[in-house]
Amino acid sequence: GLNPLGKLRQAAGFDRLRDEGFFARFRRVVFYGASMGGYGACAFAGACPGADVVAISPQSTLDRRLVPWETRYATAWGRDFGGPTGDAAAASASARRVV
Repeated sequence: GLNPLGKLRQAAGFDRLRDEGFFARFRRVVFYGASMGGYGACAFAGACPGADVVAISPQSTLDRRLVPWETRYATAWGRDFGGPTGDAAAASASARRVV
């Protein structure tokens, strides 16, 4: 499920891959996901500037300060959606393209 510790571990994992040069081995990198997976594709694409992102029906954030009108995910409202991956739209700004 949605858990801040898991998000931090995932972000750290993608950052480690970037720092170790993993993404540099590939001519093209694509992050893909749907719904909350679309959020993940956008949120973690920042670890690979220039990547392509395919996000189907993604949520950008569940941060109530940014989307106070969002009523679909009440179970996640108490979770932390701050930090560099908290707003997937902002986090994917370094992607080559987001579709």
